[in-house]
Amino acid sequence: MMSTDGGDLRVALVGGGGWFLQRAHAPAWQRIERRRDLGFRVRVVAVYCRAGVSTERARKRLGAWGRRLRWFDEFDALLTDGEVDVLDVALPIPVQPVFVERALAAGKSVISEKPAAADPRACAALLALLAAAPPACAWSVLENWACKPGVLRVLELLEGGAVGEPLSYAVDLIQPLRPAGEHAMPGDAGRDGVSAGRGWRQPGAYAGYHLLDVGVHVLRALRVWFGDVESASDARVDGGGEAGSARLAHACDARRLSGRFRWSFAPDERGPARAAVVISGPRGRIEWRMDDNTLTVTAADGTPAPRAAACADAPAAAEGGEGGEGVERLHADGWVCGGCLLYTSDAADEEDS
Repeated sequence: MMSTDGGDLRVALVGGGGWFLQRAHAPAWQRIERRRDLGFRVRVVAVYCRAGVSTERARKRLGAWGRRLRWFDEFDALLTDGEVDVLDVALPIPVQPVFVERALAAGKSVISEKPAAADPRACAALLALLAAAPPACAWSVLENWACKPGVLRVLELLEGGAVGEPLSYAVDLIQPLRPAGEHAMPGDAGRDGVSAGRGWRQPGAYAGYHLLDVGVHVLRALRVWFGDVESASDARVDGGGEAGSARLAHACDARRLSGRFRWSFAPDERGPARAAVVISGPRGRIEWRMDDNTLTVTAADGTPAPRAAACADAPAAAEGGEGGEGVERLHADGWVCGGCLLYTSDAADEEDS
């Protein structure tokens, strides 16, 4: 994904008014710009915003770094700009595929936020467009859980034989949304900090609802551990994706491994919120609590297993010591790129420097 003249890789941010682009993407690009070990330079050169109000907010948020960039409010003008090689697209799920499509059709390489599209048909159309694009045109879909400390630590334990050959797994992603569309995700509260979340994250805004938006992270973790999902069975989906369950099958080391994935974002969900995965094998089981980022390894006889030493260079190295016998508290959670912690949720309300 080098620039056409073999020099710097020149990047434009698309969706500059978005909270996630400002808080996660922009800081990551600033770090990449400072790297000198890539064999070429990476420079962010432009920002596109869809609305004037979001442009003002983005200029304020990006501060001095943003003032050196060129700002666009016409997407066509950005597509025809010869000084841009790659577009980093971070827009709401219902509209993002249109921008990816236009960029690929214009011969621009694209990095876009997950999910690839709002439904399988739209995704297939984009893949067909990519196949017909010039060879130098690339498309990469970002998904941060491939680098998440908890995911990498579980992978390390599995590869180290902590449970033996995995036999099954169970995932519970139970995160009831509060009434009136309130959302617990950072940056999604209304202007008063209490009421309605973002309109595009409400029921019916796109196919799959939060299963597509949030569940894709869990599916990515399962793919890291067990390979691609080959089939799904016993599926039950309620409320357009608001709640449901399915049994997933993977091809894992030339054998089939299956597990249950249960989710619910329903406001009337009974029982406590829970986000956890349990992986079982002949030697015991691993439980990773995604909600508090703790990990427990239990031997086959039910006793806590000794905590395995973390690799010295692993981003999942324990922080703050163990949480009790057989319990490991992982690195402070946040958005991670290339093993580098970029952003933690407790920084959401920091003022611009």
